Amino acid sequence: MLRELAYALVPITDLARSVIFYRDVLGLPLVWLEQQQGHAAVETSGLLLVLSTHEPPGAGGTVLAFDTQDMDTVLSALEQRGVRFPQGIQEHGGRRTARFADPDGNSLELNQTRHPPPT
Repeated sequence: MLRELAYALVPITDLARSVIFYRDVLGLPLVWLEQQQGHAAVETSGLLLVLSTHEPPGAGGTVLAFDTQDMDTVLSALEQRGVRFPQGIQEHGGRRTARFADPDGNSLELNQTRHPPPT
């Protein structure tokens, strides 16, 4: 049976550009890079994001959401690195989200969950 998620595949068109975006802009550690095969992997919270030129990219479908405890600071830092958030921060009850895209148009999101105050 299924145990856990092994990795998430992110379709890309330009390996070097995507490695720069995920490693340098988002700050995720590069786990491996296989330039001749056209793929690399970065890691977040123990999950591999496999960047692959073997899949057709496109907006829509899956959204990769990255958790943050300080939405405003992280959003500002990413904006300074050239990331655009077309809809800004959205409020969803106990969550705040902000959507953006990687260089190939894959949907990404910042997520900040607001826990209720202690009673």
